[in-house]
Amino acid sequence: MPIKVKICGLRDPGNIQQIIDLGPNFIGAVFYPNSKRFAGDTLLPIQMQNLDTAIKKVAVFVDSDLKLLADTVKSYFFNAVQLHGNESVEYCENVKKILPGIDVIKAFQISGSFDPKMIESYAGTVDYVLFDSASDQFGGSGQTFDWTILNDYAKGAPFFLSGGIGCDNIVAAREFIEEHPLGFGVDASSKLEKEPGVKAITLVQKFIEGIKS
Repeated sequence: MPIKVKICGLRDPGNIQQIIDLGPNFIGAVFYPNSKRFAGDTLLPIQMQNLDTAIKKVAVFVDSDLKLLADTVKSYFFNAVQLHGNESVEYCENVKKILPGIDVIKAFQISGSFDPKMIESYAGTVDYVLFDSASDQFGGSGQTFDWTILNDYAKGAPFFLSGGIGCDNIVAAREFIEEHPLGFGVDASSKLEKEPGVKAITLVQKFIEGIKS
């Protein structure tokens, strides 16, 4: 199966349309107010409604109030959510209940320790997991982690590889995802930016072409 590409941390409507024209599979906008890529003050619901429906539109939250999450997803016409905090299995189940049909991506920040069994417990609830480098910013740090630690992840939902993914490590990321039995996609953000929340189109184009080549 072809590797899926997710471009995340978007907040500028014009920039989003340029990226969509390049053909990623997923795009993400952050609704965590403490993030420098917070999209809630730059995107209007109507701007998301009219985007290409072939591309999954992902709203990113960190330990959000469930009602606020649901209201945001509905008003902006998102069809996927990414939970990037300490959300429990029960929390993810509740998201599925209040937003039937929505795709749920559960993110995990990887540091020196890794317990695949804890992550496997989400398998029946979430559609995908995402592995990111541990940071106080909840993503977008531009730092990589030791991917080989994921070799212990043998049972669970398919995963996105994230954390410091960019044009300098396209080949390595692609090969790792292709070889891992649960590899699904790559997620890129900060290393493709010209400023927080605004991507450099030439870099995004090179990245997408590199992953899909």
